[in-house]
This record gives sequence, structure tokens and C-alpha cells, in this order.
Amino acid sequence: MTAWLERSSKVLLESPWLKVSCKSFELDNGATIPEYYIIEKQDSAMAICYLEDEDRFILVRQYRPGVGKSTTCHPGGLLDATDASPLKGALRELLEETGYQAYKTVHLGSFAPAPAFWVNHVHMYLVYCRSVTRTAATPEPTEDLEIVSIARTDLLSLVNSGEMDCIPCSLGSYRALEVLAQDSTAVLSRNN
Repeated sequence: MTAWLERSSKVLLESPWLKVSCKSFELDNGATIPEYYIIEKQDSAMAICYLEDEDRFILVRQYRPGVGKSTTCHPGGLLDATDASPLKGALRELLEETGYQAYKTVHLGSFAPAPAFWVNHVHMYLVYCRSVTRTAATPEPTEDLEIVSIARTDLLSLVNSGEMDCIPCSLGSYRALEVLAQDSTAVLSRNN
């Protein structure tokens, strides 16, 4: 596969949160695409908070105007210019939104939510926490959050019911459970 040849580009919208461009492309076979819209925004990071001492996940529930309903998601958000790395951004978001601090992290991957038209990645981390390390949450004034605690065995029910309908959060849930299952198997084999 060869890259499309960009013939023109016009910025339609540019804000601190988002940039939308209309581009035209020519393909190798001579076909042209006169209007193709590209959305750019900074990367984001997600902290999938696992309370190891309680075998539970900590999530946040909030209203999402794009889908017109409240959804339950993993803590996370856009990376700030002050974040030294995506991991630091995920840990900052975790602390702001839930008050929890991680003692161990596992990078679950960096994924493009919609690579056909959206230029950004979501960096996902499984973060191990303990209930005793919680401080007061300090969400941003524009974030009206409810902190939700759910048993590990019930996490996928949120995905299956549509209560968690965010693609990165759904993928992160599956990846986190996969890592936790492997971790449990490794612990069992070391102890036998």
C-alpha cells in the first residue's frame, strides 16, 4: 500500500482542543478524493484503575454531550503540555478524577481510535492501586464526575450493556483483564 498523495489542504477549524482540515488526495490508481476531512487533537491517556486489595475497578461516570447520555469510563483525558509522558498524564488524570495513586503500572498499548480520519492516540495503562492510598479527587470545574467501583468479574457487563460504549475504554477493559489473568496465572505457578 502506498501513501495517498495530498493535493490540497485547508484548515476549517482550529482551537486549543481540535483542528479540522479538508484535504484532497490522489491515489496510486489515479482516483481522486476531492474532500476528505481530518480531525487532529492531542493524544490522550487512560488509567485503568485496579484496586488490588479489593479486586475491583474504579471508574468515572459522567454526561457525554456527543452521545447525549451518561457513560461509565476509565479515568483519563487529553495530555497537557506539562505532562512529561503519557504515563504521567494518565497518573495525573487518575489522581484528579478519583484521588487514587498507583504503586505499579503496566502499559497496555497506544491505539488510534479512528485512524481513517482522526489523528491522535490513546495511551492505556493498567494501574494497580490500594484503597488506602486515596486522597480527595480534584476534577476540573467542567467535569461533573461520579466515582464508580465495580467488581473485576462485572467489568465486561458495562461493555456488553452499552453503559461503557467508548471504544478505547472497552478495549482497555479487555486488555486489563487479559493482563490480570496472566498475572494471576504467573502468581499461581510461582506458588506451586
